[in-house]
Amino acid sequence: MTSRLIAQIYNWWSLYARLVDRERHREAETTQPELLEGVAHQTRHAGQTRISVNHNHAKGNKIKTQLAEASAFSQRLLTSAEQLSNAQRWERILIRIFEKSMPQKLLTCGKPIPATG
Repeated sequence: MTSRLIAQIYNWWSLYARLVDRERHREAETTQPELLEGVAHQTRHAGQTRISVNHNHAKGNKIKTQLAEASAFSQRLLTSAEQLSNAQRWERILIRIFEKSMPQKLLTCGKPIPATG
């Protein structure tokens, strides 16, 4: 039971790491220090909640840019989520994760990819 749970977490982390760094696949051992070594600060003002993350890693600026791109993708997906089914949302997420490493035709099963903004 525990090994299945660990495998599930590892798989989800790998997908998250690929969403953030789409250029190459990396192991959890190298991505966790980069993506988890940040200090977050939450502020609330005028009905909005904002989270700022300060990365102390040597690649902090690059990581910050990659996280901002992943966040922007998530925000675009949320704004169009009302028109999309769960399957369509997951399809867009998985296409974004694997678009650099898999042929386009294989990803979409020959269907055209709808624009994500």
